[in-house]
Amino acid sequence: MSTKKDVNANIEDEDNDKIHFQDSKIWQGRYSGVLPCSDCDGIEIIIFLKPKKKYTLQMSYLNSSEPEVKEKGSFSWLDANNILFDNEEAMEFMVSEDRLWLLKSKRIPAMKLANNAQYILQKNEKP
Repeated sequence: MSTKKDVNANIEDEDNDKIHFQDSKIWQGRYSGVLPCSDCDGIEIIIFLKPKKKYTLQMSYLNSSEPEVKEKGSFSWLDANNILFDNEEAMEFMVSEDRLWLLKSKRIPAMKLANNAQYILQKNEKP
């Protein structure tokens, strides 16, 4: 029979086992992927997360007359694993060991983003 104290101890142990990416260097690197687009063949995105909470972003709209977007900026940690870009899009990502999960963007309705594998950027070593 488990006591309330035992249950609380287990919860604390689970929290201690979680990886907090903000506290590591694992999050730094290159992430890329092609996200869905309603009026083009996809949006190719390349993001570099750099030290000192800096990023570069490159977005290309495939088979579209939309111009390529390139920007540099900084980001903030919202908590131990979520970041927010300080750009016009106010893009928010969840950081994992080898992926960025797009959580929020002004151009994409939140209901489309929730648990949708189409909005994941993979970490890769390609320069």
